[in-house]
Amino acid sequence: MAAPPQLNKLPQGVSGVFLPYPLTNVVLHDIDARNERFNVLRQQKDPTTWVEYPSQLNAVKINNSNNPDTDVYLKIYDSLDPAIGTDNPEFIFMARAGKTAEYVFPALPFNSNIANFSYVVVTVPGTAGTSKPSNSVQIDLAIILL
Repeated sequence: MAAPPQLNKLPQGVSGVFLPYPLTNVVLHDIDARNERFNVLRQQKDPTTWVEYPSQLNAVKINNSNNPDTDVYLKIYDSLDPAIGTDNPEFIFMARAGKTAEYVFPALPFNSNIANFSYVVVTVPGTAGTSKPSNSVQIDLAIILL
């Protein structure tokens, strides 16, 4: 297996940590997921090649306490540059107005190329939703690289 990807070039407001092998957990924390986050985790082997990692999504936490009147939806994409509102997300997770939602699962298989990991939080469910909440939404994502 290749060395784990580095957390370089993360978007402003996103922090992350890699926990050691053999099952490398990637834990991302985003202080405002209303902003589209494209190509979040990446490692280049050379100028034109991305390193591929089989991966699984293990846990999601959405803190929507700053939006007391609006439900929100976290959309996760298998795309370097998804067209929000047009492209189908791989997963959609909901948090009720003013609440925190936590999802934990044994492991949801995700794209074999972690370089394609993108996400956004919106107020309309389904593929077509593009409206962003008025206030910030914090998220935490736990990913295992196999």
